[in-house]
Order: sequence, then structure tokens, then C-alpha cells
Amino acid sequence: MGFFGNRQRNTKKNILLRFFIYFDKQEQEFVGVCVDLGIIKAGTDPDQVEKDLDEAAIGYIKNIVKDKDFNEDLLNQEPPKEYMDIYNEIIDVSQRRKIRTDNLDFNQARTFYKQESELCPAF
Repeated sequence: MGFFGNRQRNTKKNILLRFFIYFDKQEQEFVGVCVDLGIIKAGTDPDQVEKDLDEAAIGYIKNIVKDKDFNEDLLNQEPPKEYMDIYNEIIDVSQRRKIRTDNLDFNQARTFYKQESELCPAF
């Protein structure tokens, strides 16, 4: 499946998060998802959605990593199935597979990843 498909689990010492943003034609908004933390944000500006995702991920990571009682499984969450289906479709499109495109505008979709050090440089 490539980089954005199967990957190693996150640990408190090694975190690499997968994100995606797409435009929902029906709701007329951008939806952003952090695949590995199960965080979902929505709004009319994709850059603001990305910023909101970053801020939510930073807060989440800081809390999990700082507290020794939190299990690393919390760094390996998944959003609800419908978002994972969309994520997998976006990945399929990026790999040039034919898929359905009913309510999604894949021309405005993007996937990206961020390491903990990029999200929390002073952490």
C-alpha cells in the first residue's frame, strides 16, 4: 500500500502521523483527519483545517507522552470506518486506481504526514 497505507505502530519515542483533508461536496466543507489519532476537524478553509488538526495532534501527543500511565495504544487510534474508507480511496486515487467519487472532490484532496519533532519541536 505504500507509505500512507500499512506502517509501523507509533510509540512514545517514535511518532509519525498520517493526515488527510478532502472537500465534502454535500456538506460544502473541508474535512481533515489525523488517521493515527482519530482526530477529525472541519471548516471552509483547508489551511485552517490543517492548522486545527496540527494543534489538536500537538495537545494530544504532549499529554500521552508526558504521562507514563497512558498506554501507547492511544497513539495508534483510527477514526470511524467511513473516514478510513475515504482515506483508502484517496490513497487508491494517488496510486491511479479507479474508484467511486460520488460526494468527494478528489482534486482538492491531500494527504500528508508529520513527525512528532515537526509538530512539537521543543518537546
